[in-house]
Amino acid sequence: MKTLNFSCLEILPSLLDKSKTQTIRKAWGEVRIVGTDRVYSAKDNKIQTEEKPPKFKVGDKIKIVWKKERKYEHFCRVCGGEFKSSGLRDTGICKCGTEIEGRYIALHILNKSVKHSLFFNKVLGTGIIDSVFKIEMWKEKRYCIKFDREAKIRGVKSNPEDLAKRDGFRDEYNIVGSIDYTQNIPSHSAAEQMFSCLDKMYDLSQPKQFFVYRWRWEVAKPQ
Repeated sequence: MKTLNFSCLEILPSLLDKSKTQTIRKAWGEVRIVGTDRVYSAKDNKIQTEEKPPKFKVGDKIKIVWKKERKYEHFCRVCGGEFKSSGLRDTGICKCGTEIEGRYIALHILNKSVKHSLFFNKVLGTGIIDSVFKIEMWKEKRYCIKFDREAKIRGVKSNPEDLAKRDGFRDEYNIVGSIDYTQNIPSHSAAEQMFSCLDKMYDLSQPKQFFVYRWRWEVAKPQ
C-alpha cells in the first residue's frame, strides 16, 4: 500500500476530523547535473527540473500518515509533536505547553489504555484515490490558477476556495466589536492561505504545475 505523508501543522485539524480529502503535490522533480570540469567544484553543478508522472492513480489504496519519518507512534493534537517515552510503562510526555480546554498544560500524559483526547496515532487511516488532475499556479499582481482538461472532464469546480478547503485550509476570522455586539470579520480566506503556503514552499513568481490527488476515507471496521 502506498503512503501519503503529512507534516504541516496548519492542516492537522482537517486530517484529524477527516474533512481533508485532497493534497497538492509538485509535478516536477529536480535532477542535479554534476559539473564535468577536471577540477571539481560544487558550484559547477546545475539543477535541472523535469516533469514526473503522478505518484498515485485512481483506484489506489493509500495509507495516510503523520510524520512518517519519526520513530514515535503517538503525536499531540495541539502541536503535532511526538509523545516521547517518560520511562514508565505505557506513558509519555509532550512539552508543547499549550492551553487546552481552559487549562495550561506543560506536560500531556499519554496512557495507551485510555482513549485520551490529546494524542493520536500517526497512522490516521486509509483511503481510496478517486480523482487525479493537474493545476498550474503562478503569481502576478494576484495569485492565478489554471485547471487541466482532466479536471474539467471530472467536473471539478474551478474555484480556488473549494480547492483550498478540500485541502484542509480554513477561513480565518478576526472578532471585533464591543461586549454587547461582536462580529466575525474575514482576515485571510482559505484560498489566500493555500496560495501563500505554496508560494513560500515553491516560489510562484514563475508558473508551476502541481498534481492534485483526491481521496475518500475508508471507514474503520469495528474491533
